[in-house]
Amino acid sequence: KDPRITDVTASASQIGIKFSGRTLMRGDGLQGERMIDVVYINPDFINTIGLSLVEGNDVSDGRIFLLNQKALEQFEWSSATGKTFELFAKQNDKVHIMYTGTVAGVVNDFQVSMLFAIRPLIMVLDPNRANYIHIRTHPNHMRAVLLDVEQLWNKWYPDRIFEHSFLGDVRNHSQRTFPIAQNLRTLSQPSRPPHHVHPLKQFALCPHQA
Repeated sequence: KDPRITDVTASASQIGIKFSGRTLMRGDGLQGERMIDVVYINPDFINTIGLSLVEGNDVSDGRIFLLNQKALEQFEWSSATGKTFELFAKQNDKVHIMYTGTVAGVVNDFQVSMLFAIRPLIMVLDPNRANYIHIRTHPNHMRAVLLDVEQLWNKWYPDRIFEHSFLGDVRNHSQRTFPIAQNLRTLSQPSRPPHHVHPLKQFALCPHQA
């Protein structure tokens, strides 16, 4: 393990820029179906991004959903932990179940998209849907880690442009408050060698805060 790095995760979304999409959901405590914003995440998303659990626990096998406080408020629940949901899509009057699972916990509200105010959000544990890597690193080592990542990118993908930006830049551009760690850096970086058919699009670094 690289001692400069404290946490690593991945998601299908560039946090602070956009969410993964919207999905239909139904299940415990809901009358009918609801449309909700969704972000697909990997383990350790909470710690790496700098979120706080309001109730419950982090995602794990079986308990694959997290909600934000806004969802709890809109659904008029006092608690969501342990509730079971289905996420699904409709096409030509047919229902396609995408995920069935239980809510592990609820996290504080945070800005997922610079285009919208904070809305109800469900986070889904799915390691197969990872477009962006996020890394929490000690502030003094951020520049060195960035350079190492760029070298790996140029080695694995010499014909593809390496791009990066601090989440702090996103915060300033959107002129909204992001209750997550300062100086998160987003980088174009695959998590696997170039033979992998779906390389990750971006890589993010954020300073560790004791």
